[in-house]
Amino acid sequence: MGIGQTLGRYLSRQFFKTILVIFLGVFFLIYSVDYLETTRRVGDVEGVSAGLVARLSLFRTPAIAEQVLPFAVLFGSMVTLLQLSRKLELVIARSAGISAWQFLLPGVIVAALLGIVSVTAFNPLSAFLKQKAMTIEARIAAK
Repeated sequence: MGIGQTLGRYLSRQFFKTILVIFLGVFFLIYSVDYLETTRRVGDVEGVSAGLVARLSLFRTPAIAEQVLPFAVLFGSMVTLLQLSRKLELVIARSAGISAWQFLLPGVIVAALLGIVSVTAFNPLSAFLKQKAMTIEARIAAK
């Protein structure tokens, strides 16, 4: 007996939403800390505006956030399973004859797809933005 298309989509959506919320929360936290640190470092340099510092931090954040993505997937999956357990959805799935491996499969698929997107799209984007940030930092240091 398979998990079913509707339940599979529902579980996938739950996993993806939770992972995304955790990743965006960590992304914003990294951005905030980097913005404050960059402001402290280059705040007294002439011609450096808050907008430039914000853009510099935004360009540097994806490279750091990329290292956090596996932990966001781990904690997002744990939180999703905890939420499903609290709402007794996992109990209902088990009573319908669905094994634990079957309702974990959508989470594994979501994690694999996120890994593929991370390697093929997010990594090159973060490398490009980090290079732009290094160019901006060199321009600031020259002032």
